[in-house]
Amino acid sequence: MSKSKAFKNVFLFKALYILLAFVPFAFFNQELLDQVREQVAVDVVSVAIVGALFLTIVAALFFAEEGVNRYNQFLFAPSDLLSILVGACFLFAAVSWWLVPEVAQRYELGFELNMLLFLIIICQLPMVLFLSLMTVVGKA
Repeated sequence: MSKSKAFKNVFLFKALYILLAFVPFAFFNQELLDQVREQVAVDVVSVAIVGALFLTIVAALFFAEEGVNRYNQFLFAPSDLLSILVGACFLFAAVSWWLVPEVAQRYELGFELNMLLFLIIICQLPMVLFLSLMTVVGKA
């Protein structure tokens, strides 16, 4: 596959995830983001850390290119029950960033931030598992 096609697939995968995860999160949690913005001084080191993390994730997605391609195929052209399950895992992982805090707040569960983050990470596992399996199958 050409590099431009690989870049397009990885960009589509990442853009769709960000659109489903962080845009609603920012909308629902504006007061939380304001508090974080007040507490964390933006400096060169924090910008460098966030930039390095973003580039690391993008590089990892390029290494998992076979899985990303299959994910995109399953998301945009589901053909059977397995492809619907894979797409549902992707959507569940993306919306968990804002759905878990909303559910905890709505039902007044009283979870601390560490517990919310743990639950969000648990919600990411099915997507990562399918991405890993599809990458391995693509390379085999």
